[in-house]
Order: sequence, then structure tokens, then C-alpha cells
Amino acid sequence: MFVRWQRRPRLDGDASLVAYLLENRLVDGRHRQSVIAYLGTIRESAVSAESGSSSTTNFWGALLRRLDGIGRLDAESKKTLVSEIAHRVPLPVGDEYLAAPADQPSAAIKIRPVI
Repeated sequence: MFVRWQRRPRLDGDASLVAYLLENRLVDGRHRQSVIAYLGTIRESAVSAESGSSSTTNFWGALLRRLDGIGRLDAESKKTLVSEIAHRVPLPVGDEYLAAPADQPSAAIKIRPVI
């Protein structure tokens, strides 16, 4: 499994980065890639801004919840994927916990540094 990034231009001049989890399969003797899950979207301007922005924090919170929901990923695969994604979108720094949205206080999740 691997992460594919798609860049989508926006009308305001910015662009969105969309992350998908894909898997290679062999179908009729040919390699095919299939989308396993949508992982998240973030604006390029939020990625280039300071890494502790609320957009980055929200992106990582949603992404980690989605990864946890994929049953066929083991802990080592998740760690590898998170590390790969962190090369493109840095993990929030200085916060051990991501803040939950006000309407979902139970949605706070813990981030462990992946190195």
C-alpha cells in the first residue's frame, strides 16, 4: 500500500493536496492500482505556513482517524504511511494531543512522533 497525492488547483490561486491510500493488485496478469481509502485534503498554503496551524492539525486528526478505521493495516504499515505523509505535510509540533472540535470533544487523538 502507498499514498498517492493529487494536486487540485483552486479558483483563488491556491491548490488543494488530496491524499489517497492505494494498493497494487494483479488483475488478468496486469498490475492495477485501486483506491483503498480517501485520507484527507489540505491546502498547499496551509502546508507551507507554520506547521502548527489549525488546518494542519485538523488534517492530521482526520487522517489518523481514517487510518485507524482501515482494518487491514497493521501497526508497522500505519507507521510507514504516517512517516511518508509527514514528508509532505509536517506533523503539528509542540502538541502531544490534537484538539478536538468543539462539537466533538471525544474526538481528541494522541499523536506519537514517528521517526
